[in-house]
Amino acid sequence: MTQTEMRFDGKSFDPKLDGKRLTGQMLRDWAVLKVGDWLTDEEIAVISGDPVVSVGSRRRDLRKERFGAWTVESRRRGDPSLGIWEHRLVLK
Repeated sequence: MTQTEMRFDGKSFDPKLDGKRLTGQMLRDWAVLKVGDWLTDEEIAVISGDPVVSVGSRRRDLRKERFGAWTVESRRRGDPSLGIWEHRLVLK
């Protein structure tokens, strides 16, 4: 994944204010996920240094065509009633 591939959008997106920040988040979170380990958003955030809510957003972005249409698997961790989810990137 390279920086030139990034094309964020949305109502509140301002390329001048958000482009560099979101691109950095995407590259850091992708680097964490590409290892292939099962990780929660909280674990990814600790490793990448990015906010947990941003990690979830970038993870969802990875599934979009314009970000590579990556397969990101998700499953429950531990006691299902706790609602803890973990994710892993499937490399192409």
